[in-house]
Amino acid sequence: MNIDKNLLEWAGKKRNIEVLVKSFREIVNCCYSERIRCTDPPIASTGFLYSLGFYQYLIRTFWSELPLGVYEIPLYKYLETQFAIEITHEINSAREIRCGKYLVPVDELDARSKETVFTPRSHLLYVRLSGVVEGNVIKINIVRLAKLIETYEPGWVNSILDSILKALNDPSVLVDLEDKVLQEIDKRKLLLSFILPRIPKSREDLFKLVPILRVITARG
Repeated sequence: MNIDKNLLEWAGKKRNIEVLVKSFREIVNCCYSERIRCTDPPIASTGFLYSLGFYQYLIRTFWSELPLGVYEIPLYKYLETQFAIEITHEINSAREIRCGKYLVPVDELDARSKETVFTPRSHLLYVRLSGVVEGNVIKINIVRLAKLIETYEPGWVNSILDSILKALNDPSVLVDLEDKVLQEIDKRKLLLSFILPRIPKSREDLFKLVPILRVITARG
């Protein structure tokens, strides 16, 4: 499993993960408070990060340490079925809406129904789940995915994000990561059985089917 070294170095810095956690939490909250679809919004934009209260130096390094481009983190692979997290860093125009005290980026669909602030040139970060199942390509924005899950499991997003922050401050939490992943999979095994040809049932299965766990636990 090869993951771009630039992405590994960028994601290995605590402050960058803290920025992502805060921006992700607030953008999902905004999806609900503003009743917008959030089909494919960036998880971060320069204006959004400024409105979240991050310092200029931190925002500059956040963008500069991850070169422009598309990166993949392999999540699952078995036979011809595979899933990955796709991270895209680009510079483009941005449309943002006022959401409380924050300036939150939205996609073109939501921009049609809301008054927006237009920025002709901004750093944007998209995070999507991409997959190939029986030759069919699947791609969904993780903000959209989180909103869907949150609809049926209120509090799920905050629980996951709080766990990430806890692991950042206490790496020993990663010791039980495999068991926690197995528990989450077991909760959704009925749904997953329609998508995945093989569902992990043990730690051995996890390391074979979800090799990214090796990287995470090793770094912990």
